[in-house]
Amino acid sequence: MSSDHLIKNTIVIYTILLLALVSVAAPSDKEVSAISKAVNSRTIGNNAFYLKALSPAQSLDVSKNKSDRIKAVNDKLILEMGAVLNAFATAAESKKVDSVNQAVSGIEKNVIQEGGAFISFTDSNPSAAYSRTLLMIPKKMKPGMTSKTIFDTLTSYKRSPKPTDHVYEYSSAQDLTQGAIQYTEGSENSWKNPKALKPFDLDKDIVLKKCRQLLGWRCITSLYQANTLTKGPEASQLLFISTYDLTQNPDHPEFAGDKRGLNQYTGSTALYLVKESSEWILLYGVDAQWNDGKLSFQGAIQKEFKKDFERFKERISSDLQIAL
Repeated sequence: MSSDHLIKNTIVIYTILLLALVSVAAPSDKEVSAISKAVNSRTIGNNAFYLKALSPAQSLDVSKNKSDRIKAVNDKLILEMGAVLNAFATAAESKKVDSVNQAVSGIEKNVIQEGGAFISFTDSNPSAAYSRTLLMIPKKMKPGMTSKTIFDTLTSYKRSPKPTDHVYEYSSAQDLTQGAIQYTEGSENSWKNPKALKPFDLDKDIVLKKCRQLLGWRCITSLYQANTLTKGPEASQLLFISTYDLTQNPDHPEFAGDKRGLNQYTGSTALYLVKESSEWILLYGVDAQWNDGKLSFQGAIQKEFKKDFERFKERISSDLQIAL
């Protein structure tokens, strides 16, 4: 065999191997890559606005620099999302629930044991908390239901005030001091239609300050962005949330002189994924928070988190006329 034939045959063999590798790539790879790009570009990338505006979650390893601490949490969140996505994407329709439950149990077993919502705490100094949410919704419950249907309900629910909430929406995400503030006070029905606020527009930065009166003002100011990851019969969407850094950015004059201009915890990064298949819709959320100090009110936080999860399921049931 001539050297030319040998080279040609080698190229063919490598091409076949490459195509084989591509064909067995995880179905979720594209989405995981998109999630990774969204999270890293906004928290440790080169975008001057996000780098100044956001206070993302950081690891508790204070021996590392800020960028490394943020990346450590990002890697954890992306790996976790990838595990859940892959479990959902690779399992047969009849086995998707078991596959996803197994993946989530490997991350935090109490999520499944507690019915789909659980917070784990690291009560050190600095301290941390990871909250996780899981829903698997059969599409047969509502013909025509898609992942975007559930995603719109999710973002409307996140935008709307709950009982005892005071929600302030800034007109300018780029400069909190500018423009008007839209204020909505929570009530027993403010989070349900027809009183609920509209879903987030895609690819737009939204900044909300959410406050409660608990021995004085307790507030968190966060930036939200809703994105489409993939389209078609297996469409998916991502909601990204991170604490808005009020130590680097002056707040609106409306909050001058009181504690509404302070964040209750130091930083956070949250991801909520909604993904569909032919028979199921998956909703998985993970919220990493850290505080430059010790935690407080752990029992109350856990109780309120589970109450909020049940309220969200009620909202889905009400919007779609299904029973979750």
